[in-house]
Amino acid sequence: MSNRCSLQDKIMIASWEDGADGFGTLEKGVEITNQSNVPGWSTNVYEGEKCLTLNFPKGERADKHRILAKDFPAGLNLGGRTLIEYGIWAFEGPGKDFFTQLTLYSADGKSFESKAYFIPSLWRGIIFDVSKCKFLSDIRRIEFATWCESTKPWENPIIMFDGLAAGYPLDLDFNIACTEKAFTLTGKGKLNIEKGALKFEFKKNTALQLKNDTSYNNIYNPPIEV
Repeated sequence: MSNRCSLQDKIMIASWEDGADGFGTLEKGVEITNQSNVPGWSTNVYEGEKCLTLNFPKGERADKHRILAKDFPAGLNLGGRTLIEYGIWAFEGPGKDFFTQLTLYSADGKSFESKAYFIPSLWRGIIFDVSKCKFLSDIRRIEFATWCESTKPWENPIIMFDGLAAGYPLDLDFNIACTEKAFTLTGKGKLNIEKGALKFEFKKNTALQLKNDTSYNNIYNPPIEV
């Protein structure tokens, strides 16, 4: 969903401004730090002042899944928020295709996963639609896997994460679950999403208003025909 919407009513799961916010990896030899810019580049972080940087051991296969994770023993409640977003940067590897995968786990061992392609050596905002996850109100573990499609060694496996957040979509194409949450009704009326359109059943003195004040850039500027 990364290129078509932004998050409304966003809550931060991890800002990675100061420390790892409880995230870590079981792999040995990984250096985890907070950085204010990409090492060796003038590029700043995805948002805020710092990001989380993982420097994995060099020379291992690029298609090995390099994992960052956090357990939530008391449960993480994201009920009502159907999108999860984070920024990611990875240094180039031997292959051209880079992937990041988000996996959510429930208390009884069920999992929900979604995978996205991204471009290395560039900050990318990844937004996953998690509306079909059945346990959003009680998540017990969040896991990120990153890899490059190649069996050759990855000589500079540095991966950076920033701004892990959840929300619901601001998307006027109306093809994503819960897009109606970006609107408020004054008076009596009903809102439904039907066949890629917002259906508004209104009565006298009913008003429909788009809320965009909590989206990432506070605006939505589609072509007039949309």
